[in-house]
Amino acid sequence: MNNRKITLFFILLCLCFFCFLFVSFYAYKNKQNITHNSFEENSSDLNIKIELSLEEAVKIAYIEANKLFPNLRLTEVHSYDNDDDISNVAGNDGKRQWWYVNFGNELDNYVSILIYNGEVCVIEKFDSNSNNGLFDLEDLLITSEEAVKKSKEIGLIGGDPLEKNDWASGYNFKVEYASLIDNPEDKKIFFEVIGYSPKGNFTHIDFDATNGEIILAEEEVTTQSGSLEWIKYNYK
Repeated sequence: MNNRKITLFFILLCLCFFCFLFVSFYAYKNKQNITHNSFEENSSDLNIKIELSLEEAVKIAYIEANKLFPNLRLTEVHSYDNDDDISNVAGNDGKRQWWYVNFGNELDNYVSILIYNGEVCVIEKFDSNSNNGLFDLEDLLITSEEAVKKSKEIGLIGGDPLEKNDWASGYNFKVEYASLIDNPEDKKIFFEVIGYSPKGNFTHIDFDATNGEIILAEEEVTTQSGSLEWIKYNYK
């Protein structure tokens, strides 16, 4: 009788042990599936192209730059034509995937920040950096979206990567203090939009960033001698 009880107890103990193993294995496999699926979802997120306006890029860059030096202001901002998928409509809404944002202060501290896909990816510090003047984002009374819209209204088109002569894709942007050749002392904040003219010539349109008026519009042509020359872009 005692032997029978011991045998039954041993059988029940084995059944409990195997049940425990089965439940544990099922939970482990389920956890593995959840982890694998989550990884796939996160991996797909990495393939999403994130574009920012010039203003958004500056705000993100400033947060990081301000950790390094005090009283930083902008010296120059430009889009970097290096998209994962190049297209003639890149920048069509004033947004690009890559931006360089450069800062400086009166103490000759300079920071250059590269933004890719909505995040800071490179930060560099300098003790000197040539620039034409310091300015703030609040000084810009025209946005990258407004600047490219105005440029398209007067015929500017985005560079087409399928065209062998178009070495820049879509619309690109640049903001900095500059002046005209014939009046070098009169510095303004130039908001430049870069693209191509309807004739297929490399073209830049420069706005006064403080009022949105066009300062300069030029397209690059090849002369009969084969040299390159900038001529006025006739948009009216």
